[in-house]
Amino acid sequence: MDDNPEPKDLEKRRKFLVLLAVLAASCTYQAGINPPGGFWTDNNDGHRAGYPMFHDEFPHRYMVFFYLNSTAFMSSLAVIMLLVSKRLCQRGINGYLLRGCMLLDLVSLMGAFAAGSCRKVSTSVYAILVVSIVCAYVMVQVLVLTFAKDKSTSIRELQAKHHGQPKPEHKWRKDLILIGTLAVSVTYQAGLLPPGGLWPDDRDGHFISDPILHDTDPPRYKAFFYCNATAFMASVVIVILLLNRTISKYRRSLLPMKTAMVLDLLALLGAYAAGSCRKLKTSIYVFALVIAVFMYIVIHILLSFDKMARLVKKTGEQWIPCLKKMWALIETETPNHHPSSEEEP
Repeated sequence: MDDNPEPKDLEKRRKFLVLLAVLAASCTYQAGINPPGGFWTDNNDGHRAGYPMFHDEFPHRYMVFFYLNSTAFMSSLAVIMLLVSKRLCQRGINGYLLRGCMLLDLVSLMGAFAAGSCRKVSTSVYAILVVSIVCAYVMVQVLVLTFAKDKSTSIRELQAKHHGQPKPEHKWRKDLILIGTLAVSVTYQAGLLPPGGLWPDDRDGHFISDPILHDTDPPRYKAFFYCNATAFMASVVIVILLLNRTISKYRRSLLPMKTAMVLDLLALLGAYAAGSCRKLKTSIYVFALVIAVFMYIVIHILLSFDKMARLVKKTGEQWIPCLKKMWALIETETPNHHPSSEEEP
């Protein structure tokens, strides 16, 4: 048993930061090379082929997206380079350098997502509102847990009480890290390049570089956008709470992180159901799967409570003998009428 848990703690944090930085760098690199809205294919009407449509149609929004996405990409690279060196890694994790870079990375990701995934006022307001709620929520968590240090029990103290044995909280954090980083990457890409593609021209009343699905099936697009944006922001909440050492080392921080994880997964289900289907038949099938998954989770949550589990067990014990008797009666019951065999001539 290792008496000094500090190196292990540093290694865990290093792996978490490397995973997050690599995924963020890959997302922002792809988004920078292929920005939302696509590219012009000709030199007509004053634009140039190969230039982003988004830049000409929404110049201010494009500049916000470009600068924030570039900032997130450079911050991710800075974190990766700092983590390569063992000396810089140890100093950075113990200090505020790496955490500051990752916080800048995540904030820039949220801003780039809000600027690049929206075209309309309603979706822009929703994205900005969710970003503000995320920032306010994280600040509240930091303040609450900072002033409640003396009354809170840290994970390390619990490990010391249990002779250094890892508690389930550490396993939860590993799962949350994987779920959060994966969801951030997929929802970021899906928000910038929505399903259905983008309009290549301004004909028939639509606008160039706007999502095609928004005009052909507005309810489906809105369902996808709101669910995808909610999943992205919930994932960012998970990552920020795990990144902040003041929050993540206390047991009470697991509840908001688990809540964000459930919201994240449900929003991912809704976004997939809305964005992956066009026909009624496939939509019904996917929504049926979503409802089945949701009911399955609810049943398991209910069964996790002792009272509900005892009630289900008691009900099952009452019904099983009745079912056995009914089955025995069916097997032993003889038919009242036997068809008479015809005599051969």
